[in-house]
Amino acid sequence: MKENVKENYNVFLVQLKPFGPDKRNNENVVALQEDSINEKICGMGWGFAEFFQKNQEIQLQEIGVKNYKTSYKKYHEASKMLTEALNRYNEIEEGDYILTRLYNTSLCYIGKVKSKAYHSENKLSNIRYGTNYSWIVDVEWKNIGPFISIPSALRGVMQSRMNTIKKLDDIKHFVQKKLIKALFGDSQEKIEITSGDFYRALDALDLEDLVAKYIIENNSGYMLIPSSCKSNEQTFEFKFLNKNKIITCQVKNNEDIDCNVYSNLANNFEKIYLFSGKGYIGQVKEDIKNIILIEKKELFDVLKKDFHDEGEFYNELHQYYIIKE
Repeated sequence: MKENVKENYNVFLVQLKPFGPDKRNNENVVALQEDSINEKICGMGWGFAEFFQKNQEIQLQEIGVKNYKTSYKKYHEASKMLTEALNRYNEIEEGDYILTRLYNTSLCYIGKVKSKAYHSENKLSNIRYGTNYSWIVDVEWKNIGPFISIPSALRGVMQSRMNTIKKLDDIKHFVQKKLIKALFGDSQEKIEITSGDFYRALDALDLEDLVAKYIIENNSGYMLIPSSCKSNEQTFEFKFLNKNKIITCQVKNNEDIDCNVYSNLANNFEKIYLFSGKGYIGQVKEDIKNIILIEKKELFDVLKKDFHDEGEFYNELHQYYIIKE
């Protein structure tokens, strides 16, 4: 392990967009993000000139989240998002990591934190629209490429809805946290994936593809119909057809699947396959035989075979992962 690499570290997803809703999608955002990367900082908004003294440099922990919010409320309406952002920035420590995606270019960067959160008029004067920042941290940025090319596990977490900053959960996102360290270059070890956690190495679409591979291998004569995958269809992912027989499925990485919903729809399909990395709500009714809950080990075996054959999932994952037999 490299020097100055923390054993216990946190990872934060951030948006560098300290602008009002009407200004978050224009050239001002591009200018601020470019300068933030060049000046090696990451920051949050909700600044107000009345709070900071000219040429002042001050630590967030010195002021305190509560005191800053109290002062802020004298001039502006506070929000839950402000509280969340302040709390998360106050948690950031040296040696933590930050992941962000730039507006317009879609380039992704990992930042390794070099300081606690602070405000510096001098530092922000070098950044176009930098006065929109209230609190910043110093970071060492590394460009990891366009969004489409980064590992699917990170694409998955970055596609989830977020505001200014989001902290990755230690248990739910331990695969992603290890991946961040590897991508930054602080770890040369490949990440072991097992039957208990392999789905965390895949984003939602890749996991759907793995389930589709499993279904096709277990149902000869059926053909996947790509056009059946509709973004506004919440109950099913896609269909497989064999003349007038239809198989369908539902796949979730980290959300429960309600078995009761599918028990009520079972008569409409030859088979319904369900897979959830998290778990299931309720049970399939005993008299319903055409709803199949895919076991993690069964799906993992498909992934293992693909690695052995150097297939599509091997090509996607092998640079950072190894299969633990």
